[in-house]
Amino acid sequence: MKKQELKRYEHFERDQKILLDALRRLSQQLSELDVTTVNPLTHYRQLPEPVVQAKDFLYNGAVVLHSTATKYSLLGTVDQVEQNKLKEDLIRGCNVMATGCVLVHEKAVGCSRALRKHIKRACRAVIDAVLQLVESFYNGSALVDHVGAQKAGIVWQACDVIIEKKVPIGNRNAIRRDLYVYMMECQETMGEFNGLIEKGAAPPQPKTDDKAKASTTSENDKNKKEGEDDEDEDDENDAAWDAFAEDEQLYLEQELPVATACVALVKVSRGTMNLTLQALEAVGSVLQEFLVNERDPTPKDRARFEWMERLYTLALKVGDGMTDFGTNLYPALDLKALPDQVQIHSQKLSQLVHMVMEATLTDKSKIAMPKEVIELAMNLKQATAARRNEALQAVAAAKKWEKKNNKKK
Repeated sequence: MKKQELKRYEHFERDQKILLDALRRLSQQLSELDVTTVNPLTHYRQLPEPVVQAKDFLYNGAVVLHSTATKYSLLGTVDQVEQNKLKEDLIRGCNVMATGCVLVHEKAVGCSRALRKHIKRACRAVIDAVLQLVESFYNGSALVDHVGAQKAGIVWQACDVIIEKKVPIGNRNAIRRDLYVYMMECQETMGEFNGLIEKGAAPPQPKTDDKAKASTTSENDKNKKEGEDDEDEDDENDAAWDAFAEDEQLYLEQELPVATACVALVKVSRGTMNLTLQALEAVGSVLQEFLVNERDPTPKDRARFEWMERLYTLALKVGDGMTDFGTNLYPALDLKALPDQVQIHSQKLSQLVHMVMEATLTDKSKIAMPKEVIELAMNLKQATAARRNEALQAVAAAKKWEKKNNKKK
């Protein structure tokens, strides 16, 4: 079957260049939206009208772009005239989505950093995918090896994140998403390093005399096996390298107690995320009553919102700190730097737990925390101190062992 010849449009490059420039400007504007500044919250569980409108803008824009990307990609292989007519739908869909994104960034709407971050990320993913799709037809790469269809598929995937409601909407959902991600990372970190610990200690390194003897023996063996095939020699070298690489991923005997204590501290980090979730739910349940009654936030409400944002900020520090802490737990351990890292991370954990236990608003009044939340905070306070001391003692013992062993050498 003869392949259909592409019907070309004389002003295609000019019009597509205009579309590309508009998409690039839009992408740049979205990239500059601020997701780090703390805006005063105005809602937690309930969605105020501007957030509902933003959600609709995102959904409607994603639906338009999902279908238009399909037609744009198909027509781009047969008829540039008809394809060019879709440029208005593409920019309209992107503008609608961008409107929803900008709306949640308005200070008066009272959206958290978490919500603004998730909305911005989803919106930019779609617009950047559309930009890449248009760019591929503009430079002609879309017509080679089905690249155009692949670029359209990327647009579909980005749009589906919004259409299938995978983007958290509302302050509560966005904040909880972040906290659950940190909890999952804690769990994965614990699983990874517990697996290394279960493998046991790496084989002891041979002494200097043993190394010399082994080297001599290896040389004699090599002379005896000169007639062997090169393939067998390569297999032996590969096996030796695999064994060496595997040993490199194991803790030394003196490092095992240190790693065990540090992984226990990661477990406490996961506990503090759970504590944050429960504390926010406790305060959020009080705020729920005000929003249902459609009352403007009172000074007490605003103080509660401010406390929730401060707690979320500490949780971010714990989560990011746990990630940094985990990167230092791979063999071989840096026993000189590890004590400071243990102290720093433990301090972050203690600050978060202390804030929940104190539960003091800016007006010096107290939040009535449920009994189970206070009990969890007390347990985590004790666990943080215990795991910190265990880690520091294990590091000190490992240093002492290394010093003693070096003297024997």
